[in-house]
Amino acid sequence: IREQYRMDFKADEEKIRQRAVALYFIDTLGIRVGNRKKEGNTSETAGCCSLRKKHLKLYKENNNQVVEFDFLCKGSIRYYNQISVEKIVYSNLQRFLKNKSDEGYVFDRLSPTHLNTYLKTFMDGLTTKVFRTYHACRIMQQELDKFTRAKRHESYKIGYCKKSIKLVAIFLNHQRAVAEKGGNKKFETSLTSAKLYYIDPRIVVAWCTKWCVPIENIYSTSQREKLLWAMTADADFKF
Repeated sequence: IREQYRMDFKADEEKIRQRAVALYFIDTLGIRVGNRKKEGNTSETAGCCSLRKKHLKLYKENNNQVVEFDFLCKGSIRYYNQISVEKIVYSNLQRFLKNKSDEGYVFDRLSPTHLNTYLKTFMDGLTTKVFRTYHACRIMQQELDKFTRAKRHESYKIGYCKKSIKLVAIFLNHQRAVAEKGGNKKFETSLTSAKLYYIDPRIVVAWCTKWCVPIENIYSTSQREKLLWAMTADADFKF
């Protein structure tokens, strides 16, 4: 898939170029695909296919081509990110944005249905959401694999595992609103969705088994009941 979308960066057809760049962002950033809003829907939330010109800034810095994202995603949670991109991606974005208003769609030739239908030509059942799940599992496995301190106290190991889950949640931009004094809200990273719906629980179970960490310190009773199928994973499981 990566080889193909990289070749498609230079496609003659505009729709194919847009599809290639959209998949590049979905793959590298893990952003949601983003449905277009129906007429009358005033929600300002966006995802990849519903990004507008106003959600992006393009600029060059220290010989790097930078794309700045700033938009509200699912749950009206702000997504803000600055990334360096390849020259071909940068030039394609300039091309897509040319002569568009701030409200114009970046990927005006694309829809989530088109993207998901295209992905199924590679593998049955493959959708854009699978990219988020894949990266969540990849990050979790990589972070847990870094742990080598067998003699550390149990509480340290538990904290390490939870910090690894937090890194996944940050990548997925999972946040929740927390009330502050005066009625104001602030947002903090939420671990629950990443832990239950994105990270393969066998990764965590295997790690806990290997390092003698009680799984109940990571998953609650109700969570373990939901994930019963994964609770028997052995210490050798790798994503």
